[in-house]
Amino acid sequence: MSEQNFPTSSLHEIFKKVQNRFLVTSAVSKRARQIKEGAKPMIDYDPDSPLGYVDIALKELELGKYDIFIQKSDQNEQDILEEMNESLDRDIERESESELNESKEKKGRDKARDKSKTS
Repeated sequence: MSEQNFPTSSLHEIFKKVQNRFLVTSAVSKRARQIKEGAKPMIDYDPDSPLGYVDIALKELELGKYDIFIQKSDQNEQDILEEMNESLDRDIERESESELNESKEKKGRDKARDKSKTS
């Protein structure tokens, strides 16, 4: 790969963009969980490197691959957090379903190929 293998992220740069440390922590932990559960990273990196899920999520945020913001609303904070959680969970579920379908299709192709070899 190229120079995209970042050992660390600059928290100073991240906090220049988003001053609310709680939002950064919440968003990065949620994104790291998505990556851990199979979401594809939005940055290039060497998979053999010692980068963890949080490192990748922080680097994505630092590079502006996703944004964090507070939307003014009449909802209370708990409702907003629950809504954000549900939305991100739906994204993970959709991606997992997509990957499962791809896996089933690949198994079907492999089975057909094996069957044609034995015939």
